[in-house]
Amino acid sequence: MKTSLIGLITFFLMGTAIAQTSDTTSVKYLYNTGLKYYYCPQAEQDFSKVLYYWSKAASAGSIEAAYNLGLIYEEGALVEQNSAEAFKWFKRAAELGDMYAQYTVGIYLNEGFVGSPDWKEALKWLNLAAKQKYAPAMCKAALIMEEHVPKDDYSMKTYQPIVDMYQAAANLGDAYAQYRLGNIYFEGRGYYSNQLKALGLYQKAADAGCVEAQYALGVCYYEGYVVGMDLKKAFQYMKMAAESGLPDAQTFVGKLYYQSSAEHHYDSSYVYYMAAAQQDFPDALFYLGVHHFYGNGVEKDYTKAHDYWKKAESLGYVDASYSLGILSYFGMGVDQDYQKAAQYWTKCIKEKDCRGYYCLGVMYYLGQNVAQNYDSAYAYFSKSVELCDYLYAHYMMGVCKENGQGCKTDNAEALRYYRTSADMGHIESMYSYASLQYRHPTSIYNTEMAYEYLMEAIRHKYQPAIDFHKKYFEEKRSKEEIQIEEKKRNIKKLITPEQL
Repeated sequence: MKTSLIGLITFFLMGTAIAQTSDTTSVKYLYNTGLKYYYCPQAEQDFSKVLYYWSKAASAGSIEAAYNLGLIYEEGALVEQNSAEAFKWFKRAAELGDMYAQYTVGIYLNEGFVGSPDWKEALKWLNLAAKQKYAPAMCKAALIMEEHVPKDDYSMKTYQPIVDMYQAAANLGDAYAQYRLGNIYFEGRGYYSNQLKALGLYQKAADAGCVEAQYALGVCYYEGYVVGMDLKKAFQYMKMAAESGLPDAQTFVGKLYYQSSAEHHYDSSYVYYMAAAQQDFPDALFYLGVHHFYGNGVEKDYTKAHDYWKKAESLGYVDASYSLGILSYFGMGVDQDYQKAAQYWTKCIKEKDCRGYYCLGVMYYLGQNVAQNYDSAYAYFSKSVELCDYLYAHYMMGVCKENGQGCKTDNAEALRYYRTSADMGHIESMYSYASLQYRHPTSIYNTEMAYEYLMEAIRHKYQPAIDFHKKYFEEKRSKEEIQIEEKKRNIKKLITPEQL
């Protein structure tokens, strides 16, 4: 909200010559005398006189003097910066009816630049400026009202004044108001559901240079909302917003380059992530860590990955906490430390992250950092499955159900869990499903599917599947013999770096 002091002083002079008057007590004389000392040659400048005459003029009713004094104290250009003094003079200009000052007072109150934030009082001043058809004030008033809508209240009664205010600002050409209004129509809040209208508003705002609208259009074209998927246009709008410095867009463009998997695109991906990271954007910091973890476009460096993830974690990024746990668990770039890994994953479960529950479940299952406890392991795996379709958790639920670890043995349930994770591409689950089907036929016995999964695991050169096929189909070993050998098979690598 900072504005050029010289620019605004010049603005208040537009169309008004510095009039001379013999009345040394008039507002005009006081203001113009201060202005004379402000603009006189540098050797003759006397800013104490500028402050003296403008203070007198402002007290006597000069909007220009009051507003300029606010700018002087806000910027600290001629005096020491003083927000309280700036606010005093902005408020004086606002009380005299200046819409720019009313808007500025609203911003000060809402942001708490002086005292505690007071959004309700801020709205009063913003509404005064809005009545004078000042579009930025209209947009800001609507934004504050929108921010303070009670949770889960999407009623038309609540959103009507917000929509009306955004619409009034949008009609005056405020691009950000057009964008915010588009969001309401896109999301259907207040029953204003019209995604086609939202797209039109985004387009209008984007054409006017609103970077948030450019980003929103990019998302619409990328996901195929309303207009159908168009990756070329998605990239076009995302890049426009990214080049304007929007970290969300910079990160999105970075992901698009990264996902192309072309070596030269990794370099471009890194550049865009770095631009967003320099604005402390947590997603970008995290993905810079991914670049260094895998060595894509840069030298593989677990220490650098750790440093970027650590910074992302400090900004509350849960994926970073999970990844830091992986590094500590395996000792990659840091000393191996199960306790520290558990601490990171505990942070994940506080954010209801299913991977954190899974990893802590594995530690209880294997007795790492804690005493082995199948009941606790099963509870963590269950919670992970409840929160999301995490394939590794489904697999371990199958293992527990098959072996009666933390629960009663239930082969039918084990098969269901194995099949869920197998259908998500988990090779171990494919093998486990096939092995269990052949060893323990159940009410959901399906040899065709079992054989299909087994062969898929073999195609991936999964050794246990190769061994099982040889014993069962080639050597015709009995189910009892195979069952004894299967019980000896250790479950290893329940957590792997690839799970990133």
